[in-house]
Amino acid sequence: MIFKNGTSQPDAVSFLQSDIKHFLTFYNEFVDEPPTTPLNYQIDVDPNGSLGARISTFGIARHPAQLYESISCVILFLILFMMWYKHKENLPTGRIFGGVHDRIVEFAILL
Repeated sequence: MIFKNGTSQPDAVSFLQSDIKHFLTFYNEFVDEPPTTPLNYQIDVDPNGSLGARISTFGIARHPAQLYESISCVILFLILFMMWYKHKENLPTGRIFGGVHDRIVEFAILL
């Protein structure tokens, strides 16, 4: 965390111990920080006078689900594009997406 120039070290320490500690313990979806332990941090002073803090905590590893979904969408696009490109002269109207439309209409009628 980088503090703006002019922030005093006691203000930075107070912010780290109150607000950051509260955030790490209250919103503990991705971080496993017990509320009773002190916050593990180290404050560094840059040559220009600004303060930086390194906070060490235990994070919970997550899978990048959005990345997996985007890769599958690109693969699906490439498959459909290759199907279209290979058979575009002989492809009847609605061959690729026509079945999807029919299924949506049938589902809507059943409701």
